[in-house]
Amino acid sequence: MASYEPKGNESTSIPVVGGLIYGVAAYIVGFIVTLVYLLTTQPETGNELQNIYQFEPGTGTNSELLINTIGWIYYNAQTVPIQITGRDGSQITVNALREIGAGNPLIYNAIPAVVLIIFGIILAQRASATSARSGLVAGTALVVGYGILAVGGALFFKISAQGLTYQLPLTNAVLIVGIAYPVIGGGVGGVIKGSL
Repeated sequence: MASYEPKGNESTSIPVVGGLIYGVAAYIVGFIVTLVYLLTTQPETGNELQNIYQFEPGTGTNSELLINTIGWIYYNAQTVPIQITGRDGSQITVNALREIGAGNPLIYNAIPAVVLIIFGIILAQRASATSARSGLVAGTALVVGYGILAVGGALFFKISAQGLTYQLPLTNAVLIVGIAYPVIGGGVGGVIKGSL
């Protein structure tokens, strides 16, 4: 574990292994909760996507489209759009939350934030955080695991069809989903636990 000496008598360690484990868990839980919410509000998502994005029949299975859509929605909920690139290199961005109209967009936005706050609290508890400062350090360690899966997801959630490529912009995914969200959400959760 890496450590540093903050002001005063408090010694704080950064729970890197805990950040890896709980960061990965937070990403997976957020993804699953997003999936459940989408399926309860829009059970025909695969068919809807065929129509919305005008994929030709045979462009992946409904389950492939569904998995990519959940990924896109999960990243859209964290303000990362879908980037559509044409054969000529032209690009536009879209937000799947607006396109498919499945459920309340604010609920999708809240899912990753709430999950990260909860896992920040859990990680700070496991790291025995006793102050807001030590809780902040512990909670922000979620970036280790969450960031790894955020980058992996940005590379994985991709479909090419009819000369168009649908994917997440890697830079946005890394900076916003991989770093900002887990640092802020986990940090808030850690501060909450450390302040109690």
